[in-house]
Amino acid sequence: MRKVIYIALLLFSTLVVGQQKKIEKLFLEINNTQLSVVERDAYFILEMKSNAGKKLIRKGKILTPELINLLNDPKKGLIAHYILSQIWKNNWGESSCGGNEKPNLNEITYIIYNGLRIEINPDKSVYSENKYLTERKSDWENFQKMVTN
Repeated sequence: MRKVIYIALLLFSTLVVGQQKKIEKLFLEINNTQLSVVERDAYFILEMKSNAGKKLIRKGKILTPELINLLNDPKKGLIAHYILSQIWKNNWGESSCGGNEKPNLNEITYIIYNGLRIEINPDKSVYSENKYLTERKSDWENFQKMVTN
């Protein structure tokens, strides 16, 4: 009986380690350059072109602490915010754009996505300044405390 338990524990620990390595690989594959802004009729959306990011969204809420930790990373903070926002989208309001009520994408320089100011480059790539990411990191940390209590 001990051998069966030992083998079961060994298999389980191997699966857990393997799963963690897959998740770590996904985190290595995401970066802010995989996001851009796209015009849709009278509104704008952030578009993510990242299979790794989509897999992290499917993994869900369990990844919240790791994603929050990435918010200060200049190369991954913006996409981490996007992934968190997608995971928790039922708990947040709609995103909004800066500028006029029906602005032309060529006329605006930023959008607000789930409270984060996101700057738009002329090529429609996006970035966010560290001060805005730091503010949102604090908000995400408070949100996490609220939903875990």
